[in-house]
Amino acid sequence: MAASVAGEINQLWPTATCQHADWSFSWDSRKCLKNHTFARLAAQWLPYYDDPRRERRLAAAIGFARNNLAHVPLYVHRGLYFQAFHRLYHAFQEFLQALFIARRTYPIAYDKWIREQVEDTLGLPQLYRELPRLFEYRQFDSDELATKAATLDRLLSEYTSPEGGGSRHDLGSVGDRERPTCG
Repeated sequence: MAASVAGEINQLWPTATCQHADWSFSWDSRKCLKNHTFARLAAQWLPYYDDPRRERRLAAAIGFARNNLAHVPLYVHRGLYFQAFHRLYHAFQEFLQALFIARRTYPIAYDKWIREQVEDTLGLPQLYRELPRLFEYRQFDSDELATKAATLDRLLSEYTSPEGGGSRHDLGSVGDRERPTCG
């Protein structure tokens, strides 16, 4: 299997360069394939890591997000609005992590290019329309933070867990879509 994966990768990307404002790297897959390291790694990690690891990481990301979300109303009740916001923002990042894990897609980052990743890479423009609203407030020091936490909890159930209805949003592989390019 590794040889066939390596052959496909070598045909698709014999030499690749990826440049970005924050980092860049390049490789020649033929050199990597000489010692079979790239083929072994590609078979293990591309297009995404194995299902048991995915399930464990998805459960962990959802658990961490739910823990943070559960603390938001408690902090709001005590008048600790900035701590509540801190927990909400961490839950948001964990939601994004769970979203990408659920869809077997590696993210660029959980705090940059959110629109491009959610709309284009994951193909979920309807979800993106809801995300900025999580951080729009009429009055910051109010129950509004708890309401936003409840909304994020609903999105977490809807988009990341099949038992919560996430299957309606195609939790399958995104392999049938074009692979995003670096740049």
